Amino acid sequence: MSLKENLSEEQQLQQRIFTAIDNFDSFIIQAGAGAGKTYTLIESIKYILHYKIDELDKHNQKIMCITYTNVAANEIRQRLGETQYVQVSTIHEMLWQQIKMYRRSELTVLHLKKLKQELENIESEIKTQTDCVNLSTLKTKENLELFSTFIEEKKEEFFTLDRNKIKADKFRNQMMQSDLVERIPEFEEKIIKSVDTFKKFFKLVSRQISFKKAIDKLESKNNDKKIQIDYDSLSNSDRLPAMKFSHDTLLEYSLALAEKYKLFQKKLIDQYPYIFIDEYQDTHESVIKLMAGLQQYSKGQRWLVGYFGDSQQNIYDSGIGNQILNIYQNIPDNGLGQVKLQEIVKPFNRRSEQQIIELINKIRNDKLHQKSLDPDKTNGEVNFYYLDTEGYSRDTSTDNLIIKQFIEKFAQCLGDNEKIDCLLLLNRYVASMSGFEQIYSAIQKANFILWDEINTKLFARELDKLHPAVLRLYQLVTAYNNCINPHKTLYDLFGDTQSEVTFAVALKLAQLFRCKHPNNLHEFIQHIDNVLNDLCVDQNNVVLSEQEAVRFWLKKNFGFNFQNLFNRNKNKTQNIGFKDYMYGLVYEEMYGKIEKFNPDVELTDEQADEEINRRHQDIEEILNIDLNIWQQWVAFINNEHNKEQTVTYHTYHGTKGEEYDNVAIIMEHNFGKNNKNKFKNYFASLSLEPEQTYKEEETRKLENSRNLFYTACSRARKKLWILYLDDIKDIEDNLKKLFTSIKPFKYQG
Repeated sequence: MSLKENLSEEQQLQQRIFTAIDNFDSFIIQAGAGAGKTYTLIESIKYILHYKIDELDKHNQKIMCITYTNVAANEIRQRLGETQYVQVSTIHEMLWQQIKMYRRSELTVLHLKKLKQELENIESEIKTQTDCVNLSTLKTKENLELFSTFIEEKKEEFFTLDRNKIKADKFRNQMMQSDLVERIPEFEEKIIKSVDTFKKFFKLVSRQISFKKAIDKLESKNNDKKIQIDYDSLSNSDRLPAMKFSHDTLLEYSLALAEKYKLFQKKLIDQYPYIFIDEYQDTHESVIKLMAGLQQYSKGQRWLVGYFGDSQQNIYDSGIGNQILNIYQNIPDNGLGQVKLQEIVKPFNRRSEQQIIELINKIRNDKLHQKSLDPDKTNGEVNFYYLDTEGYSRDTSTDNLIIKQFIEKFAQCLGDNEKIDCLLLLNRYVASMSGFEQIYSAIQKANFILWDEINTKLFARELDKLHPAVLRLYQLVTAYNNCINPHKTLYDLFGDTQSEVTFAVALKLAQLFRCKHPNNLHEFIQHIDNVLNDLCVDQNNVVLSEQEAVRFWLKKNFGFNFQNLFNRNKNKTQNIGFKDYMYGLVYEEMYGKIEKFNPDVELTDEQADEEINRRHQDIEEILNIDLNIWQQWVAFINNEHNKEQTVTYHTYHGTKGEEYDNVAIIMEHNFGKNNKNKFKNYFASLSLEPEQTYKEEETRKLENSRNLFYTACSRARKKLWILYLDDIKDIEDNLKKLFTSIKPFKYQG
């Protein structure tokens, strides 16, 4: 077919979407990589703005467009232009906007239920811990209550000693300085005999107390009006007793509200008659169930949901992948009828040359068989190379040289000023090639992220996927970048201060923050600590506006309020300070509120001291890394690259939604230490007969491997070169099913 005929067919598909919109028929668009999914989404919104705007205006309604990331949201806003009738946001922003109106009633009920569930888990763990011989005397209610009273008395001292890494003997002696010790049976003989066990149990019961207090606070009618329950968008972990919750809990609360309160559903339907969800395959199951519930509730009303995506680009475990239709089928009809989606398949590829389309069709191997929109795009190139390892052995250093040689060979086949985007399978290669290997090594050494999660929790460009402690480090570097950037406005630094902070005060604090040039995060934290402490030296001379400016700065950059810093100083009690507070947060987010070493081994005091010291040393090592290296890591996370560089390195996951002229992919059998033979197993599975099947877990792993490979290969517009670093003899025949040409690559060492 000609380009003209293909454009006509594509327009007919777009017309099917317009007809679905006219009839308020909910739909799902299945569009492979390069199909122009975002274009289709934007055209659908433009159609509504052109033909339905009077109806939207009359009822004060908007089109809701939900995206997976802020980057995607900004792209859609730019391509749409300014309009008051479209709200583009991430799912978390949209849901919080809706449910925050329920703070004092329904949201309180949900949060109370969540607190009680978590308290049950804590109390179950307390019961398990008291089975330990050293803690057996705390099994009785009376003794445990005495211990709780002891905790209330010694809590501040305990955490001060813990933060300051006090040795076990001195720590024990300090804890013994209480009249309550004599009333708690076997306190000295058993309970505090092992300081390691004592600390863990102290923190566990301390959590129990904080949860109980939060529950009492919510259940007290006198305090109800003063309580504010908030979504913390800057944190990737819940702080439930502090009335703060994070991303996953927001989705949980939203679904619960929709299922329990019809008014919540009615509000969403009335306010947003058209809801479009981009990248549906990466959407959480709770969101799909929420939308299906709205669709069911709106039956007979003028409302629809439209999903846009590609199930084979699902590369995160949190997304629903290809299960959306199954989820819909399992929604009970509740007397309202079964909810259904009209499926529309877009078969055209607008991005790539024919040679690349042929490859990704083989990888997909499903009903969505793509064809080029322009039949004349046949000048592509796909080359598969395997490493000839004869004469040397591989190691990380050699692999880096091999990759560079391969890139140089690729570059020689390109024109002047053409660039290469290199997708690296292993994290260590990405970190090394991108200039932040020291960060990768230090975080790997600190051992607070599981090996098979480090790709997401250290390298993800979606901030809500970063490990909580890594996100905290990102916030510190970003705060530093904002402080030293002369182009940042006071609004960028402090946010919306609602006229509570004068320009003069904001400028003064900005100048204080900017006056030092720290070499690392430790020095930056110390500098901020000094600035804030100087403001607290004489409480009578601190202007209220200065306190507010500090509060806004801390809230905007780190998501916590710290105005109590002034209150503690005023009351002449111990001031924690920004440095200790930040160090405490980082430690807690790395290793948890309750320290867990080897659960099967009870450590001696010396061993526990050694382990705690090791952890603090690891944190010191991380914070002492040169700030220039941290800035390179943040630039990588933000997808900010030097436009002059010839080669840009990416993770497989980090290129989702991107496209490049020339792509190099580096592969090997494994995907990290805990994913042995991930890609070898995938290529081996290509010889599977139709009647042969794998177990569900193995099938899921193979699908994830295929999706990663498909997503990586489909980034290429023109040229795609692949280098496989491991021996391919066991999978060579299957590789030939995908690649017409397989060539050796000889390292010139």
